[in-house]
Amino acid sequence: MFAMWCSLQTDPTFQYNGIKASIHARFIMNGDLSRITLDTPSEELPYLLWYPSIPRRSVLRELFRRQAMMKSAIARTCIIVNYEDLYDLLDVDPDTEIMDDARDSQNLQYIQDLEAKIPDRGYRPFPRGITYEIPRKLKMFEYPPSHLWIDFADSSPSIEDDGISYNGSIVCFNSLQLSFSAPEPLKQLVAETHCAIDIDEYYHSPRHEIQVHERLGSNEGILPLTCPSEYKTRVAFAKENNLEFYIGTHSEPEASFKIDWIFSLTNTLSHVHSHRVFIVNLYLSNILVIQDELKLTNPSESILSPPTAQMDTVCEDNLTAKIEILQLGWIIYSIATWRVHKYRFFNRLNTPSPTLEPFPSTDDLFCDLILGKCWREEYDSMDALNEEAHYSLQISKED
Repeated sequence: MFAMWCSLQTDPTFQYNGIKASIHARFIMNGDLSRITLDTPSEELPYLLWYPSIPRRSVLRELFRRQAMMKSAIARTCIIVNYEDLYDLLDVDPDTEIMDDARDSQNLQYIQDLEAKIPDRGYRPFPRGITYEIPRKLKMFEYPPSHLWIDFADSSPSIEDDGISYNGSIVCFNSLQLSFSAPEPLKQLVAETHCAIDIDEYYHSPRHEIQVHERLGSNEGILPLTCPSEYKTRVAFAKENNLEFYIGTHSEPEASFKIDWIFSLTNTLSHVHSHRVFIVNLYLSNILVIQDELKLTNPSESILSPPTAQMDTVCEDNLTAKIEILQLGWIIYSIATWRVHKYRFFNRLNTPSPTLEPFPSTDDLFCDLILGKCWREEYDSMDALNEEAHYSLQISKED
């Protein structure tokens, strides 16, 4: 169908000899020789006739009758698909491509015949430039796409590795296929970052972090994975734009501004727990401030609980919902007091650290109710905290 569509186009691009040769090749493979006559220009005659489909023996025989100049291409096809009787009829001269295919064939008749002809007929090098070199059967596979592009129009093959040299032209639709089949989180990453994704770099990045992002999906409070090529830039950005750095370098905002940030955090963490994920490294340094909005980042140590897990009761590596709520309480406390508090429930061995000092007083804070309940582990779930935070802090915000 694609060859038929190309043959009907009037754009000058489709009048290129290499394109015409590819179109003729596909019609030949489909058993249609109506386009091949004695008058067909030699530069439009294809040399690769057996990929991605194998033409029938009768079609190749008739093709030879119509256009004897295609003898080498027909002979090569006969070797690859083992049409020995038709090969014998052609009496082909040796050339480098045919010889290579004959060596690959399990039928020794082909290489024996060609080698016997060399003393009298010689051994012709393949007559075209390297750009037109036709891959042998053992090399015939489609290269996987190297990038997921912002716009498929950007993905036209430009180098040999992007596709197979097909009658002098590179024909490759794997990028188009990837644009349809790629998982939605990956497509969204391309859209949000406006950056083509290098597939090799993407899968060389920590797989667990990718799985976490795939589980969480899109959320306005979670920083999406950035292009791996921009990883160093992201790290540098995080060092100067995380919440710990921000609190230490910016003047204290109004209470209403702080409340909006707390709403953002409880909404985001409620979303995270609803997808059965524990963040683990829930610290000020892993929350970015981007255009006055908070974004969770660096989920590399996060824990993926089973999809059916009950987050209010499950315990994963000593971590429970109540412990993560306790850690969130310290972040809320840092925002409310506008001072950095580096409380960490887990030590370097990732085991619970004992509380060395009593919790500070929250009597004068607008969020004293939810802070006390966070620290006393009175919330059974992140949803419960989120619901009460919105109810009680909205009242404080309106006062």
